Amino acid sequence: MRISFNKHVLAGLVAVAGAGLSCGAQAQAYVLADAGWSQLDVDCSGASQCDKTSFGHKVLGGYTFGSGLSVELGFISFGHADARTPTDHAVVKTFGYTLAGAWTTPLASDWDLTLRLGLASLKTKMTDWVVGPQHDTATKPYFGAQVGYRVTPQLKLVGGVDFSQAELQGEKADARNVALGAQFNF
Repeated sequence: MRISFNKHVLAGLVAVAGAGLSCGAQAQAYVLADAGWSQLDVDCSGASQCDKTSFGHKVLGGYTFGSGLSVELGFISFGHADARTPTDHAVVKTFGYTLAGAWTTPLASDWDLTLRLGLASLKTKMTDWVVGPQHDTATKPYFGAQVGYRVTPQLKLVGGVDFSQAELQGEKADARNVALGAQFNF
């Protein structure tokens, strides 16, 4: 079943954000950006060359309600995969929007662990010399884990991993990012 973010989903996101803004003094907004290595496990059977790794990144905004619980809305790119045969060249890219709940717990002084669980509305596009362009959008589970080191009360360095699944014409491929970045708390 394919579901894409539409006006009803966006209205729900606005309602969640509004509810979060009405919470008490423990609430805090933040933004996070990271970039690094991505892998898109597409089926490369029959290809003479296949590169499933590339550059991936994410940008998100979050709101902490207290007790380490947050809601996050973001954009993620799981990079691309590139397959070649003597007569064809195909490139598959996966990117989209995420909506997740997050839980952060302290590990040690200035160190913490964040776990994410939610949904990703991912668009998968294929450019193929022979078949032509194709694309699909599907909503899939999204989860991640991140370790953070607090540099200042507002700035945290982060390293983490994100997982989801791409889908194109009924074919599925696991997608993951391993990235480093920073989080800024307001």
